[in-house]
Amino acid sequence: MKASDETIDKALDLAARELEVSRQDVEWRDGAARVIGAADRSLDLAALAGLAVEAPAPASRTGEGPGGGEDPALGASVIFESPLNGPTTSGAYIALVSIDPDTGQLNIEKFVVVDDCGVVVNPLLVQGQRHGALAQGLGEATFERMVYDDEGQLLSGSLVEYALPTAWSIPDWTLGSAVTPSPLNPLGVKGIGEAGPIGVPPTLVNAVLDALAPLSVTEIHAPLHREKLWRAIHTARHSNGGRA
Repeated sequence: MKASDETIDKALDLAARELEVSRQDVEWRDGAARVIGAADRSLDLAALAGLAVEAPAPASRTGEGPGGGEDPALGASVIFESPLNGPTTSGAYIALVSIDPDTGQLNIEKFVVVDDCGVVVNPLLVQGQRHGALAQGLGEATFERMVYDDEGQLLSGSLVEYALPTAWSIPDWTLGSAVTPSPLNPLGVKGIGEAGPIGVPPTLVNAVLDALAPLSVTEIHAPLHREKLWRAIHTARHSNGGRA
């Protein structure tokens, strides 16, 4: 954004000279430099780029650019450093699950996700990132695991043996959003790509522990595959003398 702003400033300087008006009488609107109050007098970016090649503009405010031999006339090179370690994404995940005690099958009855990635620049891209990240988090929480034989040989070393979530196993997510602009960058943006793998596994583990609380199960770790849940249920029942 800062590089774009600097480029537009250069374009306005060039347009003012070409249109023979003062710099304060030119504005950038709808992709073109326009003389304020004279809509018919304008130059779009393509025209300005051509003019810049033919007659290079003065050096940029940083002392580089045209005349300096490094940047094109309408180019800009900007380094931005966040004053802190960077913005932190936040969110709230809630899961409602049921477990078949005879098979250990985990059923996700409902999953509600609210993410806050600050100002959204590209909604479609953000939505795709969220869906993909949620699927990745689901795989981490329920399917994916490394399995070894008694001699330490990896048995799940390819996608033939290594389980990943597919369309049938993806629940119908209920997605919501909150927007809290970050104060640490000019756009107010935050990250979103890692939200699912961070939020889904602990949410499902907590939901499973809540479901198994009547059996006094107080600890279980992802991945929450059927064998592990079945063993947890039957071990707890044995410890309780067959009750529950």
